[in-house]
Parts: sequence; C-alpha cells; structure tokens
Amino acid sequence: AFDLHVFSIIALLLFMTLTAVINHINYELYPLWFLKRAPFKFLVGATHHGLHHKQFTFNYGLYFNYLDKVFSTESEVYEELLSDS
Repeated sequence: AFDLHVFSIIALLLFMTLTAVINHINYELYPLWFLKRAPFKFLVGATHHGLHHKQFTFNYGLYFNYLDKVFSTESEVYEELLSDS
C-alpha cells in the first residue's frame, strides 16, 4: 500500500492545478528576472508551455524544463522570447 496523508494529497493537487492554470492562461505571470535566475529558470511558465502548443515537437516539460534542456527538446524560440521581453 502507498499511504499518503490527506493534506499531502491536497497540497499536490493544488500544486498541479495551479501550475496547469499558469501554463495555459497564455499570459506570462512570472517576471523576466524570475525566469532568468536559478532555480526559477527551470520552472515551466506560460511562455514555455505555449510554445509546446505551437511547436508540438518541443517543450515537453510539465512542471520543470531542465529535461528539455538535457534532451535538446527545448525550442530555440524560447530563449529569444525571454531576451525580447
């Protein structure tokens, strides 16, 4: 059996829901300075995830984008969008 405390389950579901909303509102809530500094630069925001919908062969990260960097599946356009902002 895999036992989790009810508050752990609630916290996880709240985190998952909040990140899904942030990723799909098509407006970047995170400020530019936030997205350019570790450890925050590894978070997936609306800009990163929006590119996944436009270029479906890139940006697979759900919560964090570091595996996209490791496996070279991060869109080159993402860095350009951050520098233009």
